[in-house]
Amino acid sequence: GDGYVIDFGILKKAIRGVCAKLHTRTLLPTRSSVMKVEQSKAVPNHLEITCEGNVKMLIPAEDCVLVPIAHTTAEELGEYIWDEIMRSAAGPALVQRKVEWLEVTVHERVGQAASYRAAVSSFGSSKVLPSSHSAPRPCMQATSSEDEMQLSVTSTQMAVEPPPLPVVARTRSQQAEDMSPSAEAGFKQVLNACLGFEEASRPEMRKTPF
Repeated sequence: GDGYVIDFGILKKAIRGVCAKLHTRTLLPTRSSVMKVEQSKAVPNHLEITCEGNVKMLIPAEDCVLVPIAHTTAEELGEYIWDEIMRSAAGPALVQRKVEWLEVTVHERVGQAASYRAAVSSFGSSKVLPSSHSAPRPCMQATSSEDEMQLSVTSTQMAVEPPPLPVVARTRSQQAEDMSPSAEAGFKQVLNACLGFEEASRPEMRKTPF
């Protein structure tokens, strides 16, 4: 042989491309059984997210990435990234080099990660998650722990109305101040739905990135 498995530069370029698409954006699972995502009919260039209890919120479409998974967990993100790598120029390169399998590991934090491994030859096979694949935590369900109850939000508390249209007489700072409570509540709701309580309660997740 020629002494190497594959040109790592091709793999690095593919992985960086996937990471760049996901970086600093809100990841919305399109196969979630407790959350529906669609284009807003009322506000242009926004996505409307509907959770259980018919609670709705709006997020600018440019700040989001629609991911074809049920939950934005490290496990399912690993499979998604695996597929994206195989769809890139790295896929044909792996096949040409007769690489048997590819493994992707997603780290949530130091010491906490999940891996997805599959045969390169399996790319293109159907991987649709069954409809019974339930989410770790419905976005409107209260938790049993007293500590979690303080940070969880019931359907009554989480009724987030779309922000009012801007008024000329109001300054930008006043508009931001008026929208802040609803935005924070909606942001926490989406995090709980996508990540589950434990991940959503991490210190860096307690405030919107805006």
